[in-house]
Amino acid sequence: MCGYTRERFYSFTWVRKSLEESDIPKIAINGVPVKYMMLLSSKTGREGNIASLIAPFLMTDHELELTFFLYSSLIGSSSATSSQSTLTLMLSKCRMRSYLLYKAKAKANTWTKHSVILPAGEYDLIFRGTMGTEQVSDLALAMVNLKIAKGNQSSNPISEFYVLHL
Repeated sequence: MCGYTRERFYSFTWVRKSLEESDIPKIAINGVPVKYMMLLSSKTGREGNIASLIAPFLMTDHELELTFFLYSSLIGSSSATSSQSTLTLMLSKCRMRSYLLYKAKAKANTWTKHSVILPAGEYDLIFRGTMGTEQVSDLALAMVNLKIAKGNQSSNPISEFYVLHL
């Protein structure tokens, strides 16, 4: 998981999977196929279960733009009787106080791109998935990228683009 950790008090967990080994449709970004994703499988949890994936600690003097791709499925079920899994993005200061930054809305059974501006500062970035209907509502996360937000370019940035490998 390349530096990612999970919050230990949740028994439900994200699993790194190859897109080749799953039923989730393949995705290519700028013509390059994505090979791995983080999967929250509805076969391993109950509705309302939560799993958190914590990105490596961020320390920045600039606003950053975070982009990621999200897939939310409803497998062979009517959306009238089933609920989709959801993803929220949290900022955590010293792992003591967390703030809701973004709630991702994904279209069922398709990959969607999300972009969020992150503030300057020191914090953990937490991807928190909440399980929808059991057995039919998988959630997948792929291609998490960071770059310095437009309008915040410095004369000597540490990195203009950073991939948080899954």
